[in-house]
Amino acid sequence: MEPITAVENQWPFLLSFVSSEEELEQSAYTYGAIRRKRRVARASDLLRLALAYASGLTLRQTAAWAEVVGVAALSDVALLNRLRRADEW
Repeated sequence: MEPITAVENQWPFLLSFVSSEEELEQSAYTYGAIRRKRRVARASDLLRLALAYASGLTLRQTAAWAEVVGVAALSDVALLNRLRRADEW
């Protein structure tokens, strides 16, 4: 199984390792990974984007994948900026 397939198909399972959605949101705000909700609506979406990018996709491919699966609609540059802010998170 390719890593991006695992991110797509096993997302509920992967998300189950996080204690709760509320705690994930709070930690994203605490660490500055999310400042305001515009294109990326939830911290779990940002985490999903980071995992998709880490699976070996380029930034452009990750941004395109995110729009296709309905995670977020953003450019590769916007994705890069969000991932840079989320590095300590």
